[in-house]
Amino acid sequence: MAGPNAGTGLAKPSAGTGVAGPRAGTGLAKPSAGTGVAGPSTGTGVAGPNAGTGMAGSSAGSGVAGPSAGTGVAGPSAGTVVTGPSAGTGVAEPSAGTGMAGPGLEPATDDFRLEPAEAEVLAADAANFAGALRDASAQERYLRLAAAAAAGAVPSDLVPALETMLELLSEKGRLSNRAVLQSIFGRTPRGRQQRAAAREVNSALRALRGHTLLDVQLTAGPSRHTLVLETDRCRLTLELDAAGARVGSLEAG
Repeated sequence: MAGPNAGTGLAKPSAGTGVAGPRAGTGLAKPSAGTGVAGPSTGTGVAGPNAGTGMAGSSAGSGVAGPSAGTGVAGPSAGTVVTGPSAGTGVAEPSAGTGMAGPGLEPATDDFRLEPAEAEVLAADAANFAGALRDASAQERYLRLAAAAAAGAVPSDLVPALETMLELLSEKGRLSNRAVLQSIFGRTPRGRQQRAAAREVNSALRALRGHTLLDVQLTAGPSRHTLVLETDRCRLTLELDAAGARVGSLEAG
């Protein structure tokens, strides 16, 4: 029990497996690499402070209170602990974790944000638009849009309704504030698509600088017109419809 060297006694001071072995033993009070309950270094004891898996391990252990890379409940570094302050996935994780209280992360949102002046104009137009509708479900949808606009953000499921309303009001010339509402429409998915198409058309037209214009022809079709510009160097075809202008083709020669 009390052998001083390689014995297995409880008080073994060196490499024994005794309970109180101070070095590599597995005793309960082992201070270094043992697996004892109170091993302070790499042991797996309950209170191991370093790489052990004990409940109070202080470094890489998986104990409940391990403060570093362990998976314990209170591990403060790379563990998955509930209250870990760094990369853990605990509920109260404040930084890069997935915890509910992380201050560096904001919930993702697809809401269409409005400036105060935009919100006021859009809310009024949406309410008037809803009042002119006879279908109850459509009226309810645009009343929701009016309420959302007044609150400063249009949810993603109402953005298509917003696009449709702005297009209809623009076609009929009933926009209460054209500059504001056109600015709003330009930020919607449909508006961004139309602006990109317009940039492409302008780029194609600029490519005709210095050319000699030989022929221009406009062809009408169902809900669409086709404009063909033929020069001494190329042939440009533009498609024109309610969605705007688009480059149909650009052929050299």
